[in-house]
Amino acid sequence: MRRDISGWNVRWAEAQAQQWVQEGKWLNRTLADAVREAAHDTPERVTQVCGGRSITAGEVWDNASRLAGALQAQGLQAGDVVAFQTPNWHEAVFID
Repeated sequence: MRRDISGWNVRWAEAQAQQWVQEGKWLNRTLADAVREAAHDTPERVTQVCGGRSITAGEVWDNASRLAGALQAQGLQAGDVVAFQTPNWHEAVFID
């Protein structure tokens, strides 16, 4: 068991996790890590198309960062729970 960022105890098998990393089955990074990397390496790369509107990796990172800043300005901290409901629109990408 180990405590995650929200403070919950979760089952965690460190040896299994390390094996998966060594075998290349797990990259040991978050979705935010992947988006940040894509925005840095290829900011103009189109990652989604919604209703004929193309959305780039840089745009996803910029909008997600602005949303995170707005939530922090409201007092939310890492580990707080936030729920959202949107139609299947491009704005949902920024929330994930």
